[in-house]
This record gives sequence, structure tokens and C-alpha cells, in this order.
Amino acid sequence: MSFFKKLKSKLFRSSSKIEEGLDAIVDNEEQVEDNISLNDEDITGQETEIGMDSEPEPEPEPEPEPEPEPEPK
Repeated sequence: MSFFKKLKSKLFRSSSKIEEGLDAIVDNEEQVEDNISLNDEDITGQETEIGMDSEPEPEPEPEPEPEPEPEPK
């Protein structure tokens, strides 16, 4: 019987450690999401200021492919 009691206590300790780790990860993720949303607001403001003055660069025209040489007969 003592084996099962030890096993049960170890399982509960392990699960509580896992739960603490998951809580820490979730808390960290919420902080990261808050920082990302704040950075998005800063970036969009910068893009509008920069985007108004600049024009998109035209794409370069592709070079024509060389004609294959005729095979000698």
C-alpha cells in the first residue's frame, strides 16, 4: 500500500509543477501579446508617414532570351 501512496504523491507533485509551468507560460504569452499589439500601433503610424512620400519602384523588364543557334547539318 505504501507504494501506491508514494506513487500518488509523486504524481500530484509532478502535476502541480506542470500546472505552475503552464501558468507561467500563459502569463508570459499574454505579456508578449500586449507588447505585440503596442508595437503594431507604432509600426502602422510609421508606415503611413513613410508610405505617403515614396512611390513604388517599377519592376525591371525581363531580358529577352537569346535565340538558340541552329544545329549544323
